Amino acid sequence: MTISQDNTIQPIEIIMRNGIDLHILPHIHRRLIVNLTCTIIILIIASCGKITPNQFEVGEELRPYVFQFFIEAERRQILVKRPNLIVSIKSLPKVTLAYGMTYYTDPIEIVIDQDFYQKNCNTDQGKLKIQFILFHEFGHAILGRSHIEANSIMNAKTVGLDYYSCSQSCRNILINELFQKRAS
Repeated sequence: MTISQDNTIQPIEIIMRNGIDLHILPHIHRRLIVNLTCTIIILIIASCGKITPNQFEVGEELRPYVFQFFIEAERRQILVKRPNLIVSIKSLPKVTLAYGMTYYTDPIEIVIDQDFYQKNCNTDQGKLKIQFILFHEFGHAILGRSHIEANSIMNAKTVGLDYYSCSQSCRNILINELFQKRAS
């Protein structure tokens, strides 16, 4: 190591590695570079854990309903992709009067109203109502469907909610309609 007239430390040796000249810096500078390099590598690795291009998170209570949606699509030979999506149970603002909501964020978030879920999660008919609402929200988030004024899962006024829970044949009619619009 040499010190120049302007009191700067000058490298004293050059090493060839892979055809690139690397200056050997004084011990203090090498330690700083090593520490900075390690810090940068750690930050890159840590940030990679947060990047989730195929994020698909479903609350445990809602998994059976979500899986049923994909089963129904498969039964109809409809291939649906899983977008970046979070499905959860939370309190929705009461002013919306909604049982479910799709938020077009990244990832897309589907929320089932907590009060609605609690009221319906303990009976078979109630579970079908939860399924109806989730299928409606998946109609938006996955199938790209809008609200319509027909007897449909995609009717915003949930007029089909009781019809959906009356029998399997009623459900099949509504589910077929949900996926037919996707196929056309």
